[in-house]
Amino acid sequence: MANRVEYIKIARIDQNGNDNTITLESLSKLTIPYSNGNNAVYPIESITRRRDFFLYQVGPANFTPNPNDSGSLSYDFTGSLGGNSTEIDLGVGGVAVPFPTVTGTGSSVSFLYNTLEDKIELGTYPEKAIHIKTPSFSVTSSAEVFVDLYKADAFYTPSSIIKLTNTPAIQGGSIKGPFTREVSVSGSAYPGDTFFLGASANSFPFAGGPFVKVGQVDGSKLNPLFIFITSSAESGPNIETIPEPFLTSQFYGGDCDVLLNNINQYQSNPFLQDLDYSTNPNVPVNFQLIISGTAARGTVPESYYTALSQTNIRYNGSKNQSSNFNIYDPTAGTSSFGNPINIGTYGSTPSVSSLDVNIYEFEWGGGTTPEILDYGAVKLGKILQASSKNLVKTVDPSQGAGQILTPSRRGTTVARARNYRVVFSAPVGEEYPPFTVSTSSISQTGVLIKNFWLTSQSISDYTHILNGNNIPNTEISMFMYPNSTAGSNPTLPSSTRILTTEWGVPSISSYALTSSNSSEYGSINSASSPRRFITLNRNIHISKVKTDSAGFYSAGKQIKPNHQTLGDQINVDLNNGERWFVTLYNEFEFPEGSGDYNSPLTTGSLSPFNEGITQYENGTYSNELGYKGVYEIAGTYDNAGSFSILTYDDFPNFGGIKKIGGGAAGNSLGMLIWKAKSVGKGEYAIVQDNITGGVGAGAFINKYSPRYLTENFEEITREYGSNTI
Repeated sequence: MANRVEYIKIARIDQNGNDNTITLESLSKLTIPYSNGNNAVYPIESITRRRDFFLYQVGPANFTPNPNDSGSLSYDFTGSLGGNSTEIDLGVGGVAVPFPTVTGTGSSVSFLYNTLEDKIELGTYPEKAIHIKTPSFSVTSSAEVFVDLYKADAFYTPSSIIKLTNTPAIQGGSIKGPFTREVSVSGSAYPGDTFFLGASANSFPFAGGPFVKVGQVDGSKLNPLFIFITSSAESGPNIETIPEPFLTSQFYGGDCDVLLNNINQYQSNPFLQDLDYSTNPNVPVNFQLIISGTAARGTVPESYYTALSQTNIRYNGSKNQSSNFNIYDPTAGTSSFGNPINIGTYGSTPSVSSLDVNIYEFEWGGGTTPEILDYGAVKLGKILQASSKNLVKTVDPSQGAGQILTPSRRGTTVARARNYRVVFSAPVGEEYPPFTVSTSSISQTGVLIKNFWLTSQSISDYTHILNGNNIPNTEISMFMYPNSTAGSNPTLPSSTRILTTEWGVPSISSYALTSSNSSEYGSINSASSPRRFITLNRNIHISKVKTDSAGFYSAGKQIKPNHQTLGDQINVDLNNGERWFVTLYNEFEFPEGSGDYNSPLTTGSLSPFNEGITQYENGTYSNELGYKGVYEIAGTYDNAGSFSILTYDDFPNFGGIKKIGGGAAGNSLGMLIWKAKSVGKGEYAIVQDNITGGVGAGAFINKYSPRYLTENFEEITREYGSNTI
């Protein structure tokens, strides 16, 4: 035995055929004598009665048992595998597939073989190492495969599959071999674990295969082979164990049995009938009995529908409301949702309390036009965590900073992940999907990763606090500190909603497509599904964006959109965790030095293309970015005659085709293509209202912050923050 015994099994029938159930179910301790003359006494903590044995959970013994006084079961098992009659299909998925064990012989069949499912399944706890071996065998397959010994749980759960041997790949084609597989498994084996000779592959087609056979060569065919499982023979002394006290009278079912008169069957409910869907998932098989009212009664207690302790909290309804977040005000009066307002609260506790006690400082603020029309952003500073007026913790952006690998976002399907993240010009050996990649995974040291790509991402205490408490549409209150660095006429919303804290808007877009361009750049088709594609003509030039001497947008170098000029640049960034966007406008022209994007331009006013976006009663939208004509790019693909951009979200269903450019009144969209700034670094917060005029340093808090935070905001920010004036 090990130095710490936790469970002891004792058979109900001893070797002489005596049934010891009455005694075994009544024990309070187990005393086991050892060859050195000592007795190990184990206190019994729980007893579990099984069909053939009792399982005792025991506490520590009164002394450390002699490890030499132990024995082990001897396992000797032979199972037959496959041959010419068994061909397995590895299918699509990349999980090792076992060759079935169709027969089993040996002294340990009851412990090691599952006849119902044709597999080798461990039925007990092994005390010693299990040795698994195959004779020489050969393999024939339709493609390159790996044939190895594996261990898994009883259900072949992919996460439980462990490769016990690691051998080179076997090439597809005619019979290959001979091969052998042999391994010893010690520890970490439990009842229900399975052992098998199985096959896997690095690459899978879309349907069926590769197909694999194993066996021993007999001319041009493969005959069944055997798999052997053995262990060393049992050893150690044979010492009789006598339970104390030895009871002779009945306990189970007697006067001292605490389970006596317990029931495991509910009383039938006269008002409910039992619907039987055992053979038909749509129509009960006892339908005629149900409509006649003669079906078997249900067993849900009537009290579930009559007892007030059940009905008040489920059916009669309950109400818990107060006049505001974080506040219990008994004088609040009435409102449209109740009279009085404060109902069901515990003492003077409000119904809802906001747990965000953070003050988020910023250094400056400005607008996001034209990339995101009429929204604003602030450059973030420190976070002040105020547990109370006098207990404030400062969190700097660099505090607790680190790097983690996260899955790169991909397109909506395997095919799109494969095609729309291609880097055509990637050098050999670069970690970018090659043009011929056939699955949504990539191979790393022979292991298939389910995610498309792993990218490095910065994390810190700061980013966890910022992003966790400021999800999109979080309502915040904004304040600007008194300072001399602000512009002459700053505009900062007192109350607004968060758009994102995960990235910022660049100072200048990368590319522009104007509405009035005489040639049509491309189109968006809402008649096809999914509506996530922007298709551009490879032969029509688009403009790089630059700024003129006054700092306003103007047309720069002309390029034709293809993988060399645009596609590889975007896809490399996306595969590395960066983010790209497009902004669509009903009309867009360069301001030609005016700098006022909101004034009438060459053909009209600058406005987002947001046809089909729904605004809800609470002021939010079905797509917050889409309301501003903004869509995130999932990838690009360079076809023979066109260049396609895939977005994560569908465009509105506007019932036809919208052209980009072409100069047609009412059907000529404009577009900007731009790369987000400082992705994942927690440097910016974008809000859903305009910020203009050179906003200086300040801070924002959750709209429903605790009262001690709002009432002492100025004092806290002066003592612990950047409010110095």
